[in-house]
Amino acid sequence: MSKMDGQHILPIFGPYDPHPAMIGSVRQPHSSTPAPSQDTSEPVETTIELDDLRAMSPRMTSEEVEALEREIHTELRRHARALQDSLLLIFNLIEAVKEGHEKLDSNNKVLQKYIGDLTSMR
Repeated sequence: MSKMDGQHILPIFGPYDPHPAMIGSVRQPHSSTPAPSQDTSEPVETTIELDDLRAMSPRMTSEEVEALEREIHTELRRHARALQDSLLLIFNLIEAVKEGHEKLDSNNKVLQKYIGDLTSMR
């Protein structure tokens, strides 16, 4: 474990004691008070993006939650429309391939009949 002291990282071997006169001694915490595992004297600043799950914490106001919900629903609708459009495009391509296959199959039958007629004339 280590502690930041300005620009330097200092190792922590026991409870932190800022008094220089007591260097070398280890202060034991009171038995009813748990010793913190890290310095909690100053709040830690964090940046949380809207798509981060931590953005749903109770610290958000109801207006922020509603705005986030509207944004998510709008994005889901847009994505659903895009998926429907691509599905329709795929369906149309499949239908075009089926029509082409049916034409080729029909032409193949005509050619087979023509070749059969030519070979039977001999």
